[in-house]
Amino acid sequence: MTIKKLQAGSVAFLWPVFNGSLPSINGEPERGYVVSDEHLLRVDALDESSFAESQDRNLPEAILAATGETSALLLMPRRHASRRSFGYQASTRQWWASMAFAPVPLRDVRSTRLLELKAHFPGLGQWSGVSSSTETVERLPSGRLKSWSVKVSAPAQQDVVLRGGRTLSLAGHWEVTGPQDRRVLFAPVSVSVTSRRATDPWNVLYPLLRFQDLVGIAYEGFVPAGGGSGLLDLAPSNDELLSTPEFWSAVLMETDKGARLPGSMSSPPFFHLQHVGGWPGVRRWIHLCEDHPRAVQPLINRYRHGDTSAHVRVLEICAAIEYWVKASRKEGRAWATKGPFVSVLSAHVGSAFTEWIGDPEAWSTELWDTYNLLKHAVAFEQDDWWLQDLAESARLVLTAALLNQVAVSKEPSRQIFGTGHRIWQLRDRLHERLKMAG
Repeated sequence: MTIKKLQAGSVAFLWPVFNGSLPSINGEPERGYVVSDEHLLRVDALDESSFAESQDRNLPEAILAATGETSALLLMPRRHASRRSFGYQASTRQWWASMAFAPVPLRDVRSTRLLELKAHFPGLGQWSGVSSSTETVERLPSGRLKSWSVKVSAPAQQDVVLRGGRTLSLAGHWEVTGPQDRRVLFAPVSVSVTSRRATDPWNVLYPLLRFQDLVGIAYEGFVPAGGGSGLLDLAPSNDELLSTPEFWSAVLMETDKGARLPGSMSSPPFFHLQHVGGWPGVRRWIHLCEDHPRAVQPLINRYRHGDTSAHVRVLEICAAIEYWVKASRKEGRAWATKGPFVSVLSAHVGSAFTEWIGDPEAWSTELWDTYNLLKHAVAFEQDDWWLQDLAESARLVLTAALLNQVAVSKEPSRQIFGTGHRIWQLRDRLHERLKMAG
């Protein structure tokens, strides 16, 4: 709730951080206002500097803020603006931050680096196999409800080690708020990244984003985090201990206007965590994203930022397929050397795709011919609906191939193509069109 008060708007004392030098909060602060603006936190500050000084102002690394209700550390500023006024108007500067922590003991902040980020994801208990709550229902012989009870407890935490001295953890989280006759239970899945040493915020945020992308692929939509907490780089203090700061991140918790959202979190996903190798599989997924972003980005951008046109999707996915097969050849994977890019990838995905598509060679030829025509034939025109189906089927093949790599098995392919509960209409359209083309 502290972050929400900050987002609602409040006057504040401000201490911008430039060039890694933390200002003393005993020094003269700047005066301004903090408020939510287009999924970011906008900071408006009165510019009381001279004209010469104002020319040297750059984007700050961070901003310390003290409002009437809380204290905050604002990180990862995205952009800045300024307005120099004369006469009876005030000169102002504006900054937009994409990460915030509150409350923060401002006097003890040693740097803008972080030790840990923890994000809460509601609705993923069944998907992850981790739950903090157990419900018990008792009924009368008539079938009517007699009693209902819930027990909350923290399940065992699962840890995997990432590169760079970081640890990725999966656990349960629970909170109970409200008066005795109106309790509110919040028991989401908790995912955290901890660093051995205080590190740049991006280093602990990045694994959380890639976990979120994996969930997005499973549910075919952006699944925002529902809050979180963080550990800052603080000096030891004899002051009264503050609670762990709340954590807010625009990219984790705010939904872009064009983002695709899941139809329903209660609908069956394409796959569950266990199907991609469990928590160790998430580590392999994050490392795959770090090593091969060109293969992964076309799969995950649609959920964060929305779809592009059918033509562009075909070009993006096929370029990613070409890259992934070439990268696999370079890394010595034998399957990648046995033929054309799409053919070898679809064969490597396994029998689940072969059975689903019916004629994988006809599909591969149609997709790659269309890709080359879109790249080189200026006058080429194709039905947008058919291009959309081609792009979607190619996306599914690349998704299955990458997740197979992560799972070290063909289970993701079987889940995506074998169950068919989401994509049977796409399959039927492809069969009909390929039959006509043949």
